[in-house]
Amino acid sequence: MDFLITNLINPIEKPIMLSEKLSLIIDNPRTEEEIELFRNNLEFSIENHSLNSDKRGYKISIGGEIPEEVHINPTVDLQIKHVVYGFDNNCEFTEEVANSYSKQDKFKFLAENWVIIRFDRNVPLHNEIEKRIEQRKILAESKNRMPDIWIDEPVVFFSDYINLLFMLFFDSNIPNLTWDSFYSLTFRNNYLSSKPDRVNNDFYNTILNLSSETSKYPTASRKTYLYKEIIEPIFSSARRLDNVINYSYDEKLFHVAQLLRLSSNEKTDIKIRLVLLASIIELLLTHNPNHSRFNVEDSISKQFQLKTAIVVYEADKSQNLEELKKNLRIIYDLRSKIAHGDLSEIVKIFINNTKGTDEESLYVFLQDKVWDLMQYVQYTLQKYVEDKGYIDFLKAS
Repeated sequence: MDFLITNLINPIEKPIMLSEKLSLIIDNPRTEEEIELFRNNLEFSIENHSLNSDKRGYKISIGGEIPEEVHINPTVDLQIKHVVYGFDNNCEFTEEVANSYSKQDKFKFLAENWVIIRFDRNVPLHNEIEKRIEQRKILAESKNRMPDIWIDEPVVFFSDYINLLFMLFFDSNIPNLTWDSFYSLTFRNNYLSSKPDRVNNDFYNTILNLSSETSKYPTASRKTYLYKEIIEPIFSSARRLDNVINYSYDEKLFHVAQLLRLSSNEKTDIKIRLVLLASIIELLLTHNPNHSRFNVEDSISKQFQLKTAIVVYEADKSQNLEELKKNLRIIYDLRSKIAHGDLSEIVKIFINNTKGTDEESLYVFLQDKVWDLMQYVQYTLQKYVEDKGYIDFLKAS
């Protein structure tokens, strides 16, 4: 069985079935081959990570002169200990594993306890994705174009697709745990190599983020969640999915999954995230109007507002329709100004709707709109998988 790598570290006594329809199993690396492969990649990535190999970082952390032989930041060991503190302590097996840390090689310990999601490449969905990837590759070669650098890695697309399916029915009572955080649960596993030669920053970042959640100085804005916190929302999503979804390939969802990955990975520019999320709703709900009868931009704006409002209100009747209408108008105006490069107009929209003036308040304003969009996207996608004909009807109307 192949596996996806998660951003979670926790001992798992026995493999746990996550989704029978997709043959997804939550587990740790088990075989000597898996553990050794994982260990070698972890060691290479952590010891060669810029924050570890930076000698200035060593001087700040330790003080004094810097020995020439220092290659790894000594705080990594402390970070791993904080990760161990975050293990699920309601389990005798987990407690036993945690107590063994000091007696083990730290990289082997991490390899044995990193959470993975096993999957079967023979499930129909994965086979269909492999087929589509091969078609894209053939098309690119026929036109003498280089295919995308990862076009021959269907596991990347499979991971995107699985993340999207779980996001659809994600629901949690954990404060500030959004489906966007949940969507980042897995990352590509194509970096595991028998002879590692490239740094996978996700390994180090996972350790850093998890350790911050159990240390005395947790991050103000959480970047990840502990296994014991997020495991129930994962299983809740899986149960709902297995009950309602036909796990067959869908071209639109395939495309949306990639847009969501781009949005989730965009950490530097909130404006790009807003455009990407708005484009998902446009793709699902709006159509290109008759150029001879309508102003194209005006028509799509009205479609975006009306059709999204219908879907959102049907999913959540507690919404105030006037506020919803106003919010959708602001969101589409922002999307248009960003897409057309009218960046000064963004500030005007911000001032007109908040009376704010400072840059920090502008960022908060845009972030709020992105969070609203995330919810609207989730409602729209939920309706799409439950009643595709209804969404297609709305789109054509």
